[in-house]
Amino acid sequence: MKEYSKNEITEFCKFLRDAHEDHLKNNEDIDCIIEIAVQCLYRRLQKTNISIDDYQLAYQYLSLHLAREKNEMFAALFLDNQNQVIKFERLFSGSVSHCTVYPRVIAQKALELNAVKVILAHNHPSGENKPSKEDIRLTKHLREALSLFDIEIIDHVIIGNQCPISLAQQGYLK
Repeated sequence: MKEYSKNEITEFCKFLRDAHEDHLKNNEDIDCIIEIAVQCLYRRLQKTNISIDDYQLAYQYLSLHLAREKNEMFAALFLDNQNQVIKFERLFSGSVSHCTVYPRVIAQKALELNAVKVILAHNHPSGENKPSKEDIRLTKHLREALSLFDIEIIDHVIIGNQCPISLAQQGYLK
């Protein structure tokens, strides 16, 4: 399979994000395109060390996975000590405005996979990607809980209609 540059992947993701359903034959076409993109990005993520300076590939992957969900979904990318992706997993599903998250489940999964770092993500079905007070509180609570197991939260990404919002870049994980 051809290796695509970051610019090519970014442009493809922009195309997908901007594509309206009436431009394609039906929802199955859109789902097929998104699934292919998700698979390509995941293969790329598994081959790439996620650098603290460049999480764009991870954000694009998470956006494609979560942006079209009708209900809140909470997921994680589990990483090893070299920042290699071990696994992506959808962990919790909720309603249109809320998703209950259990730190114990995240810790169990990370320990099962021998992950030492995680990138958390969830979507806002409303399209608003601004972090709520509850998002910030949850992130701090998860950081404290997972730190007991020496599991570091690298980022918590919120997926809405616009570009993904990084709570790490906004200073909430310091």
